[in-house]
Amino acid sequence: MDGFAAPWWVGGLEELVESAAGFCDLDLDILNAYLKLLDRRVLDAATGWFLERYPEVSGDAAKLLAQLEKRRPQKPVYLGGRRAGGPPATTLEDPRPSVAGKQFIRRKHLIQ
Repeated sequence: MDGFAAPWWVGGLEELVESAAGFCDLDLDILNAYLKLLDRRVLDAATGWFLERYPEVSGDAAKLLAQLEKRRPQKPVYLGGRRAGGPPATTLEDPRPSVAGKQFIRRKHLIQ
């Protein structure tokens, strides 16, 4: 999930998501411990979005998603260096976004 913190280092958000979607057995306990260690709400939100969108990469993620919900950011989350006021590109609410340039990430369940 480090790639969500700096998607430009992993080929962009689209490449990251496409690659990560190929995982078949994420250890959710280790993932949760790592996210707590990093203590970055943007990564909690991005991880929750990813796990909901690609449930096949792990077993039952309901427990972790509930924990991520408690650690959700208070404001919309932006990945890829985009700041509020800039042009929107892709939202996490889109079904299968085409990502180019900077990415806008907002997950309605994790972000108010």
